[in-house]
Amino acid sequence: MRIRWLPKSRHDLRRLYDFLVDVNPAAAARRIDDLLDTVETLLEYPRSGHVLDRFAPQEVRSWFIGDYEVRYERQDGLITILRIWHTREDR
Repeated sequence: MRIRWLPKSRHDLRRLYDFLVDVNPAAAARRIDDLLDTVETLLEYPRSGHVLDRFAPQEVRSWFIGDYEVRYERQDGLITILRIWHTREDR
């Protein structure tokens, strides 16, 4: 199993970092590192979070990491990170 990041999800990480960096650069870097490390646990627990039925037949899941929502798709040994948002963001 492996993890693939879509360009939008990479952009999400950059946007989250940019939002935090002006207030506290060290905390911003730690937050992104924590998110990256936690996403890696999907390799061991690929069914984390809950299935979003509206995307069926694809297995798209929503998983909360603290105040952040990670949406990902699981298929054939591949976990694709679709998006990451802070729960207070307008989307």
